[in-house]
Amino acid sequence: MREIIEDTISRNRKFQEERRKRVQRLKELKAPDSMIETEEMISKMTLVEYEIYCKQLVEEDKKIKLEYAKNNPIQKSIVDEIYSRESKLEYNEARYSYDVHLLTALDPLSFMSEEDYYNDLYESFLEHAKKLYRDRFKKNFVDERVSKLIRQANVHILPDESEYGHTIVGLKKLIELVVEDCTEEIAAMNVTNLENKDISRACRTLIDRINSNFGIEDE
Repeated sequence: MREIIEDTISRNRKFQEERRKRVQRLKELKAPDSMIETEEMISKMTLVEYEIYCKQLVEEDKKIKLEYAKNNPIQKSIVDEIYSRESKLEYNEARYSYDVHLLTALDPLSFMSEEDYYNDLYESFLEHAKKLYRDRFKKNFVDERVSKLIRQANVHILPDESEYGHTIVGLKKLIELVVEDCTEEIAAMNVTNLENKDISRACRTLIDRINSNFGIEDE
């Protein structure tokens, strides 16, 4: 019990020290007084008190947004615009991989108010639009990922082989580069004994495994 108490005291002390440092940095940066006051208040809390404080903020935020939604009905024109913009977007790896790039491309603040946006009035529609975009371009993303892995592996296509026919050395390097859960089946093969005629099949199996992990079916 004593060790637990001592550990709790130590962690609280460390937490408060870090928050006091943040207070000092905010003052040096001449941050707004309200921000500094909030940070000073947090710097006097224990970890448990801070956890409770954060939960209260989340609950208060939910109540504010719920009240906003009651007084501001969803507009069909804005919903239609969200889906219209998504449908016109072309594939882009950064958009597919990162929400911030996809949201920038949709540019919701150009057709809805800041109040609507920051109160998450259309959040469910924006999230659905992002899902539609990623479902639409899932195969593009996987194909591009595989192509990058192949380039990284410095794989050379052999004459008279299919598009997946690669040298044994390249195949071994490719296996090393692909994430582990995608390569178990191929890694179990004795690639050092593969003949050239088997390489296309091995690479095809590897590509199929990657596609399977992403839920993609070949056309």
